[in-house]
Amino acid sequence: MKASKSKLKAEEIIRALPKAELHVHLIGSIRPETLLSIVEEEGLEPPSDRWRT
Repeated sequence: MKASKSKLKAEEIIRALPKAELHVHLIGSIRPETLLSIVEEEGLEPPSDRWRT
């Protein structure tokens, strides 16, 4: 019985933890200006001219 109580407690703890989005597409989730700023800070080129504002 002790094992089942500890299992229940562990499940309650896990369910109470904040959840994170594991899979997000950048398009639609980040402003183009923000993405362009990050790309430029990292010294990268944007994938196309459509990111330029």
